[in-house]
Amino acid sequence: MESISGQKISLNGMWNFKADYYDKGETQQWFNRSYNDAGWDQLPVPGNWDIRNEYADFTGKGWYRTVFNSPAGITGKSVRLNFEAVGINYKVWLNDQLIGDVTGGFFSTYFDISEQLKTGAKNCLVVCADNSFRSGAYWSWGGIRRPVTLLVDDPIHIESVKITATPDLKKGTAAITFNAAIFNGNKVNEVVDLMYELSFKGKLIKSGSKKISVVNSNLNNAEINFSLAAKDVQLWHFDFPNLYNLKVQIKKGNTIIHEIKDRFGIRKVEIADGKFLLNGESVRAMGLNWVADDRLTGNTLQPEVFKRDIDNMKTLGVNITRLSHMPLPKDVYDYLDEKGILVIAEIPLWGTTKLTDPANPIARQWMRQLVSNHFNHPSIIGWCVGNEIGDKRRNTKVMEYGEKAIQFVKDSLDNSRLVVLVSHTANNQKEDPSQFGDFVPYNTYGGWGKNVELVHNNQPGKLIFISECGGNLIGEDINTSTGNFPKMFNEFRDREYCFGASLWTYNDYRSDYRTSNISWDSKIDQNRDWGLVDVYGNKKRAFEIIRKEFAPFRLLTVKNNNNNTEVNLQPRNKLDLPAYTLREYKLVCEDIGKEGQSIKKSTIIIETVNPGDAAFTKSFEHEATNQEIAARKISLVSPTNYTLMDTTIYYVVPQKPVIRAVFNDGNKIRVVFDHVNFATEYKLLYGENELNISTVNTIDNYIETDKLSGGNNIGKVYQIQLLAINSFGEAKSSIHNEAIKSYGKLPPVIKGVTAFQNGISIGYSSEKGEYRYEVQYSTKPDFSLNTHTVQIKNKGACYIPDLEQGVTYYVRMCVFEQYEIQSEWSESYKVKL
Repeated sequence: MESISGQKISLNGMWNFKADYYDKGETQQWFNRSYNDAGWDQLPVPGNWDIRNEYADFTGKGWYRTVFNSPAGITGKSVRLNFEAVGINYKVWLNDQLIGDVTGGFFSTYFDISEQLKTGAKNCLVVCADNSFRSGAYWSWGGIRRPVTLLVDDPIHIESVKITATPDLKKGTAAITFNAAIFNGNKVNEVVDLMYELSFKGKLIKSGSKKISVVNSNLNNAEINFSLAAKDVQLWHFDFPNLYNLKVQIKKGNTIIHEIKDRFGIRKVEIADGKFLLNGESVRAMGLNWVADDRLTGNTLQPEVFKRDIDNMKTLGVNITRLSHMPLPKDVYDYLDEKGILVIAEIPLWGTTKLTDPANPIARQWMRQLVSNHFNHPSIIGWCVGNEIGDKRRNTKVMEYGEKAIQFVKDSLDNSRLVVLVSHTANNQKEDPSQFGDFVPYNTYGGWGKNVELVHNNQPGKLIFISECGGNLIGEDINTSTGNFPKMFNEFRDREYCFGASLWTYNDYRSDYRTSNISWDSKIDQNRDWGLVDVYGNKKRAFEIIRKEFAPFRLLTVKNNNNNTEVNLQPRNKLDLPAYTLREYKLVCEDIGKEGQSIKKSTIIIETVNPGDAAFTKSFEHEATNQEIAARKISLVSPTNYTLMDTTIYYVVPQKPVIRAVFNDGNKIRVVFDHVNFATEYKLLYGENELNISTVNTIDNYIETDKLSGGNNIGKVYQIQLLAINSFGEAKSSIHNEAIKSYGKLPPVIKGVTAFQNGISIGYSSEKGEYRYEVQYSTKPDFSLNTHTVQIKNKGACYIPDLEQGVTYYVRMCVFEQYEIQSEWSESYKVKL
């Protein structure tokens, strides 16, 4: 929701920071304006302190201080201070006064500071953030992780607008209701005009106004209702994410004193006739859980990070999911609205917790904030009041909590959406708190088919959604993919009462979680490797396996010749997962040139396909194959322009690969390279006097040999040749001769490098026995000038701060196993800030 008629003043930037290791901040009054913070560190806001090397593992209270000037012309205005999100509990002082004490800084929170703000003077703003709270296996990122903003508005202003859009699926019309919460900060009652304009794709389709009375010093609610004719109704769907724009204004006399804008969608979600229905049609869909952070940028959720992840999930065919245990920021939900994913939004109630006591007000407050902050997002189709809290031995009042929490949401917050409680106990408890929800979201990590049958037997009248499923950790190596995904999902398929499943997880995530099951423990580099992509955003082989499992067609096969390409499509069965009606999907045939350029594209629009339809064939006619064509790619593209299935036919071998760097430790050889056009995999040929040994294929940008044979390898010279591979053939690099000079240590594998804020984040491998790393950065590629060396002990990732914007830097790393055992420097990476 965007307020556009007042002032929005960012308080982002560098704030003074101090870690409160011994909990002395409040007793020593670090919040006081007169406190001398001259020796404090400086950290960026928004940001996580855990990104910085010196605070990478710090848990506790971190203090932030800044000074700002009051904006001009605020006399008589309403001034609010907005924290979008803080990790995790926090207190706020303004000019020595405590103005906020927040438990769970997951939500956008506003503080009225009209009385505390000093006009024409500097103001001292202090925040104490505490990241001690932990829910599940997530890393508890600390700090003021999202933007801080001052909002200056007229004393009479709109604080929020709640929009309910209810379609009549038979008539094609829709009923629209919006409730505006209007604050009157004046000392007298007022009569104002509440005006609105509704538009779709830039076209105004409805407008109106209403006179309302607003009571002084109070929050007033005003409701407006209207209908949309069938010609003006375009339903929101994950394949057709149609969004309407609503502008609401307050007019006093002849002056517009405040204006607010928001978007919404018109759609109907319901459980009826034993089915999950979207706009009256059965949807059986697949999803992924998402830990909304990134090892290189924390959980600040930069747009390039969350858009990358959501785009990847759409490419994977994700249409419905719980996504995250944590509430997400507005701009993330905005993107989900735009791209089309059905989401169950959840508060962070997990495991054994006192928050399941119905007398504890925190969970109810969190639900109130979650619903009120995100009510207008059409992507949110349900609210969740807790995850895996159903063990009645540990949470003795959870049955009462589940019933009351779900009813509270329905009665007091939102009766237009589904409300649920996620269970991992519904298989072994006849009476389970999930029974109070509209359906049963169930988590299972083994015995998949047996467990879902037990849940169904315990709650035979309820539909089931597998909100989490998995087996073993997939592994950090992007070439590995443990676990039999087809077997797991097949155990959920063909069950009418199970309408979807969501894999844990889309991504690996930072964690220090330990369990009794050692194989599930987080790794030495603090990464938990459940995901289809690693913590640095690199896709694993498992990514393509899941893409096939989630594809809207069961099969897509291609028969190709010079003049014709036949594409055979096998629709999903009626009780398959996924299974939903496909409209306006298209097949695209693209001819690609030898430089990777698009030469020609042809498109076929596919008629509506329903689950259970017969297989069919579509054909592309071609002229004789042009010798300039290097590849032909056949893609199934969704109405939202995501490629969900594809096959590429190669007419040439890949471009010639080039070895970037070679390292050895006396026992193994590592080759680093860049990916080349038209290669799908790579492998290494090597040998002492001939290229007689081959590695397994990789999709990564490095390959390591097996342990070199023989007793003493010192003095030996190995021949090495890198091969780039596709279905047409192989391309070979030049032969490299690698001399084994000594036994030592391989440098870290660099897995990710990115410019972030005022520095560079680096992700790398970490192994047992490694006790220290060194990072060098320079403005010269040969590190001959302006070279600095940073020593760190961080596992998995580090950060180089305080660099100059606009400057190009080069970075590399080495590692120490003991003082005398040091690796070579790694290959270097170029980063421009």
